[in-house]
Amino acid sequence: LEHFSRPLYQTFETEAGIQSFVRYAEAVTQRLYQAGVRQIVTFNEVGVEPFQGYIMGEFPPYHRVDFEGAARFFTNMMRAHTRVYLALKTKYSDLEVGFSHDPIRFRHFHKYHPIWSPIERLVCKTLTAVNHTMVMDALKTGNVTLKIPFLCNYNVRLEQPVPFDFIGLQYYTDPLVKLSLLGGESATRVPEEKITAYLFRQYPQGLASAIDEMSSFGKPIDLTEIGIDTGI
Repeated sequence: LEHFSRPLYQTFETEAGIQSFVRYAEAVTQRLYQAGVRQIVTFNEVGVEPFQGYIMGEFPPYHRVDFEGAARFFTNMMRAHTRVYLALKTKYSDLEVGFSHDPIRFRHFHKYHPIWSPIERLVCKTLTAVNHTMVMDALKTGNVTLKIPFLCNYNVRLEQPVPFDFIGLQYYTDPLVKLSLLGGESATRVPEEKITAYLFRQYPQGLASAIDEMSSFGKPIDLTEIGIDTGI
C-alpha cells in the first residue's frame, strides 16, 4: 500500500495524517479484495524509509543524521500499520495483513586493522541499528528503542504489540563499510568476491541468516523481493 511515496498531507507526524493513510488503505483494499486479493503489505521495507529519509537524506523530508527523527517516524509508521491492520481485519476476516522488511546488516571490511576495524564496527552497528535492530526489537518487545551515544536516546512504548499475519522478507546483501584516509564507501566486496550488476556483493549466506532471524516470530515468511541480479 505504500512504497516510499505518499502525499505530503499523509505525514505520520500528525493524527490527521495517520487517519488519512488508514482511509486510503481501506479504500484501496476494498477494491483489491473484490478482485480476489487476500494478502496486503501495508509498508515496504519499514527500516529503509526512516534510514533514507532521516539519516541519509535521500527520501523526504531529506534530513541527515537525524536519529531521533528516524525513530519517531518508525514509531508512527508502526502505529499507522496497527490501525490499518485492525481496520482491515474487522472487515475481512480471511485477509492476511503484513509488511515487508529488508534486514540491512552492515559488515565491517577490515578484519583486524588497528585503526579502521574498530571504527568500522562502530559505524556498522549504528547504521544497522536504524535499518534492522530497531525494527526487530520493536516487533519482539513492543518498544521502539534507538540509542546512539551523544546523538540519540529514544525509547517509546507502543500502545500494543505490532500485529501482523506474515512478514515479507526483502534481501539484497549485507553491505560492507570500508574506511580509509580517502574516505568511506559501502556495498564493497572483499577480494575475489562476486558482485551483482548493482555492484552489491553476492552474499547468499546473508539471505539464509535473515530467514533464520525472521523465523523467530513464528509467522509465515514471504520472499517478496530478492535481489540476485548477476548481470547475465
